[in-house]
Amino acid sequence: MIPSFIGKEHLLQAIQQINCEGVPPQRRSHDYCLVYDSRHYPPKYIIAIAHKIATGRLLSSNEFSGGQESNGFLESRGFQVVECNCCGTVIPVRRLPRTVSSTSSKAHPSQLATHSKRCPECKLRVHQLLERIYGTCHSNYSFLWSTQAWAYKGTPIFDTLQRVLSALTAYRGYGDFIKSERLPPCDFFVPDPGFLVEFDESQHFTIPRKTALSRYPPDSNVGFSIDRWISLCDEHNAKDNDPPYRDEQRAWYDTLRDMVPPLHGLGPTIRIYGGDFPWCLLNPQNDNDVKKFEALLKGAQNLLPASSGPVSVYTVALWQDNDDHTDEHRLDMLKQLLDSISERDSGPQLILLPGGYLGTGKDRRKNADMNLVTLQTQVATTLRQLDNRTWLCLGVDGEDGKDQLAVAVSGDGIQAVGRKFHPAPGDDNLKPAPNYLSQENDFQRIFTFAGKHWYLAICYDVFGISQLELPNPGVDAILNTVHQFWPRKRRDIPASGYVYFARLGFAGASKAWGCPVFGTAVFFQQPVPERWPTAVLWKSGNKLPRQCRYEDNQLWPRSEFRVSSGAIQALVRHFVVS
Repeated sequence: MIPSFIGKEHLLQAIQQINCEGVPPQRRSHDYCLVYDSRHYPPKYIIAIAHKIATGRLLSSNEFSGGQESNGFLESRGFQVVECNCCGTVIPVRRLPRTVSSTSSKAHPSQLATHSKRCPECKLRVHQLLERIYGTCHSNYSFLWSTQAWAYKGTPIFDTLQRVLSALTAYRGYGDFIKSERLPPCDFFVPDPGFLVEFDESQHFTIPRKTALSRYPPDSNVGFSIDRWISLCDEHNAKDNDPPYRDEQRAWYDTLRDMVPPLHGLGPTIRIYGGDFPWCLLNPQNDNDVKKFEALLKGAQNLLPASSGPVSVYTVALWQDNDDHTDEHRLDMLKQLLDSISERDSGPQLILLPGGYLGTGKDRRKNADMNLVTLQTQVATTLRQLDNRTWLCLGVDGEDGKDQLAVAVSGDGIQAVGRKFHPAPGDDNLKPAPNYLSQENDFQRIFTFAGKHWYLAICYDVFGISQLELPNPGVDAILNTVHQFWPRKRRDIPASGYVYFARLGFAGASKAWGCPVFGTAVFFQQPVPERWPTAVLWKSGNKLPRQCRYEDNQLWPRSEFRVSSGAIQALVRHFVVS
């Protein structure tokens, strides 16, 4: 029996895939053919491929019948099936010339008028153009991302997903349209620099899709014009009632493709409207056509909304006579800090504390996860009293320093977690993250606050950003939780001086990613140096960071003040990020 959730969209994608890959001899049809765009395709193989696109599994020919069952299924979705003895041999796709043409392909108005907006070659051409520009592009690419809204609880998109899901459910009363546990494949995935491209044909522009888009926040991190996509929904008002909830289902999956990628460090999802242009006329071997398409992609990325406004960042650098302290001492200091900052500032505040702010204490076997409980209870409860306008970023260590995490926490609990990925010299026992974008305890290390995207770094991670030449995953700033500095260079950590950290660590990462770096640390047996920067913005061109002077820094505090709690002293600096 053929599953009813296979829609026309899946069948069209199957046609595109067969255009690229052909039909295996054993899967040809001897009696009937699906005819689409003057080409013949074997009905059962089309359905099998469509099932794989929808679920990730190829539907076996033993699971359903040819003839009446397959033909009727395809006809019910608007396709033409005819008696034919050509064995379902696909007419080959016209191959593009390998030489670069001297003229660009241009569409005549008559071509725009007669061109099919569901032309399968258009999507194929977009794939070829993306490959020409970026080298590697995967089509029908599957991520192991959940389709359930609850799976994103604790992330910045959870509230939006809840609003969208409630609105789609209320639209026509269909409450059970999420049929797949994992998100169906995206149209295209470009792994470097990392973003999705969706090719939207008319069936995507429905009232349920408009309903979903209307619930997006104004600062949504998407690579297309939300207002225009809403207008296209009004213009097309497409309907696909097989199954009856198909439009709501498609709108929900499109919402996830828009919202989820930035959680995984990917760039904004770019959407291309199939009706804007006969994309099949663009030649991937023609430099002018490639430039035209590349300009379209850049234009889509420039549609990203401006951030919601300035946000205050407070860096908290500590100094202590020795490291004989407990988490209780640090929590007492935290309460003093929150009281002092809330008296001065009523806007959105991001407070950055040093690495290992909460640690193993006397139990050196305790892992970092145990300290996360404290964040979820005591710290979150305190923040909740500030109307969730204040978030904390701090370091949490465990197992005598083997576990090193940076955590963002709000009044609603933990929002993001990052594990140290770049060991310092001598970090032989460290438990590093697999890479600089990996998840930790199901949390991302990139989070959104006040309309901006922030990256959590732990101590030597800033050196890894520049030394490993890692690409910026779309963040506006780096928050670096540095551990400690002592008066004399530590023999077990070469070049651990605070000047070295400011030049090659903060400045190096700022130059590499083109964004500010905020950093804090604990200074033992010495006060925080007055000129040591807790924020660096590098704008010195090709000058090497090791040659920088403090005067080269472009980011300085608006104000600073001091807070004391027992033996712990804090220098608090206030920065504003526009």
